[in-house]
Amino acid sequence: MEAWDLLREKLLVTRIEEFSPASYSCCFCDSQEQEIIYCQDCGPTAYYCHTCCMRIHKNILFHKPHQWKQSMYVPMLMTNELARKDHVCETSYSSTIYAVDVKGSQHVCKINLCRCEDPAVTLLRYSLWPATPTNPRISFDLRFMELLSILQLECCLPAKSFCEALEALHSNYIKLISNAEKNIYRSVVGDCLTEYNFHRSSLNTRKNITESSFSTECPICLKTPSIVSMDANFGLVHKCSSGIDQGRQSARHKNLFFLDHGDLKKFIDDYAVETKSTNSECSNFQAGSVIRSKVKNKKLDVTGIFGSVCKHDIPIYFADLAHGERLSYPVYILKCVLENRPNDHLVVMYDIACMLHKHLQKTNNKDLLEKCSFAVPVFHSFAHNTACQLTYGQRFADSTGMTDGEGIERLWSYLRGFRKITKEMTISNRQDLLTEAMLHHTEKQIWGIGNRMAEKLKKCDKVMQDNDAIISEILVEFGEPIEVIESWKGDWKSQCSKKNSKALYLNADEEYVECLKQIDSKKQLFELAETEDEKLELERCIERLSLSCTKLKKKSSFKELELSSERQQQIFQSARGKRIYSSLVKLKELATDRQYLSSLMRKYADGQAIGIRVSKQFTINLNKIKKEVENYNVVVNEENHFQMFLTPASEIFSQLDSRKLSEKQQKAVQSKSLYEHAAEEYKMILKEITDYFNYISYQSSEITRSIDNLMSQEQTRYNLGMMQYLSLKHFNIESLFNNCFRLFEDLVTDFQTVPNTVHDQLTIHMSNSTNKPYEEELEIILQEIENYENNELDGSGDNFVGDDDDVMDVWMRMMMMKRRRIDSHHYVLFIKTCIHVKVVPNTLTKINLARLIFLKF
Repeated sequence: MEAWDLLREKLLVTRIEEFSPASYSCCFCDSQEQEIIYCQDCGPTAYYCHTCCMRIHKNILFHKPHQWKQSMYVPMLMTNELARKDHVCETSYSSTIYAVDVKGSQHVCKINLCRCEDPAVTLLRYSLWPATPTNPRISFDLRFMELLSILQLECCLPAKSFCEALEALHSNYIKLISNAEKNIYRSVVGDCLTEYNFHRSSLNTRKNITESSFSTECPICLKTPSIVSMDANFGLVHKCSSGIDQGRQSARHKNLFFLDHGDLKKFIDDYAVETKSTNSECSNFQAGSVIRSKVKNKKLDVTGIFGSVCKHDIPIYFADLAHGERLSYPVYILKCVLENRPNDHLVVMYDIACMLHKHLQKTNNKDLLEKCSFAVPVFHSFAHNTACQLTYGQRFADSTGMTDGEGIERLWSYLRGFRKITKEMTISNRQDLLTEAMLHHTEKQIWGIGNRMAEKLKKCDKVMQDNDAIISEILVEFGEPIEVIESWKGDWKSQCSKKNSKALYLNADEEYVECLKQIDSKKQLFELAETEDEKLELERCIERLSLSCTKLKKKSSFKELELSSERQQQIFQSARGKRIYSSLVKLKELATDRQYLSSLMRKYADGQAIGIRVSKQFTINLNKIKKEVENYNVVVNEENHFQMFLTPASEIFSQLDSRKLSEKQQKAVQSKSLYEHAAEEYKMILKEITDYFNYISYQSSEITRSIDNLMSQEQTRYNLGMMQYLSLKHFNIESLFNNCFRLFEDLVTDFQTVPNTVHDQLTIHMSNSTNKPYEEELEIILQEIENYENNELDGSGDNFVGDDDDVMDVWMRMMMMKRRRIDSHHYVLFIKTCIHVKVVPNTLTKINLARLIFLKF
């Protein structure tokens, strides 16, 4: 801060100085000009005389030069003319069109068009994107469209905000505003931008250009994911007032991600759903509840999106919601996913997977039940009770590895940024933009898969090491073999399962005796009552109990019963014992849950989102314990403090007939599960690395075949342009492969490689124009190679160039060269040759090999 304080005044003075010409000399012809012209777009030292300025800007368009007039810069009115050099036509004509450059400035352009080609197509030849498909009067620099598109996809920036930001750009020079200038926001918003986004994604993904596309699906899962994560997002709504336009389906991307609305609607309407609220053993979720799935706001025709991603966070299928989060939506998504993997097992990760599983069992959906297993994502599992976590939680569910299941939430966190934009669009344009966003997300995920897999491998190693140590320590303490952990897990599930809890059941005699006891107790209280209100309330209570007692007497085996009889006392003690046992069972279940939640509380910081969720569950658990202790105290007629019931190891639970599971035993169960999941994930990643490499290799082969086919055809402009386009795509594939190869070259060997064709060609061509070695150095390199091949240096009899020597052999040869004390400069050149010759194709000539070496080293 202090350094900036010292500079602040100097920076301000310098900035003001630069408002005036730094030179009055033309940077091209060196002529002196008092009315010098400065073009900020050309660069900070671009000062011209009038003649040079007009000559230069005849072919350089969209610049705004200013001429110095006494004490100020005055804008120059430049004429921008565009004419094709590759096409002469008798039907050509001139047209005046506004062109918007990358900074949002508008320029009047005189453009040559012809009637044998659409004006919009001709504009694209001039790197201008038309605002309308027919008779465009305004166009946009492709750099403007690219900047707007990438800012919208990366930053969720509305087109209006982008245009307003360009208008707010400050300049040191006077900007003339003409009344004829167009409103660029109204021109670019809507179909203009939507079509450009589609055009851009078609080029990025090669869709409809080559046989297969890139970045439209997961390179590892393809269309057959092993794990799918699903959830709904109720933020991406659509207003009825925004219109439907071309229907409810994406007009451009069709059903790339969004499922056909007609088929979806028919399935949802025909799907039989129980409309009564179902009591779940877990928390009271809103997801899946048909009772709450009525549209609350009639102004919305789309209430959200239900979507799915694979384990690598890459989108699979999505559907617009017309209701709430009905269970019919995930069922339909699963049916669509399973169409591509008829015989394979699918792990379904969903925040209410427990409810979905029970729903499928209830509806007897054998097809999905046989092919799917269900798990709750890590973050959401903390909202479920312990029994559900032990069955459905990701940490305990089979075949999930280290996949947290929160990939769909990560996608939602990105897509939520578009909610302000998409709710005002037509439905088709809305789906197109969301599809573009998902394609952008997919591309980023594909480029990052290698690094994420490398990080996950390290994490798996650490998890296995840490939990192996924990397991060993606990087993030594208990003196048990590792097999006992499975029985501990079974005991834990049994303790937490509500199905195994003994429900309270009183027969008719016991209920009758209890009712008589309550009447007797109320009568005693009535005698002690002091106020009329208390007596009135007790009278009403006695009347209700007497009515119930009369009904129970008909069901019981008693005709007459005295409260003091021995049989009555026996029956009453039996009922009391049952109530005590039932209450203790409930309290022990709650104490077991509390013990698990307590371990999680220590693990997660208070400020973390998971920590907040666990804290809420912890508070709910404590309140349930307090309430149940009150009921227990009424039955036993004692005043027991709730703290006596906070741990399952408490002495008060000793009368229950179940094994006590300590916190360390629970820790052993968790650690063993984590260890097994990490080991499972490690194996899965090794296979996925091979699949990833093979996918990249397939993409490379397809591009290479396409280029080879083009090479054998007539060299038209289209074919030449296609070769440049495909070379760029292959360059990206090479970069992707090389990045991943450096990460995993020591882990996997059974995969197909990608040749560095474009990289090597670039290196050769660049060496021809830059960094060319001197002729003397070139001769030295060639002589060293020649000497080596003729065995003049080491006498080994091997021909080095083209041989498949291993690295150790190369280094031995280098050391031999060093011992001969060859001139250091020549020695360095030769070592460079030895190193690099291992990775260049044998078909390269020695002269190109030398250039490669010189440029690379």
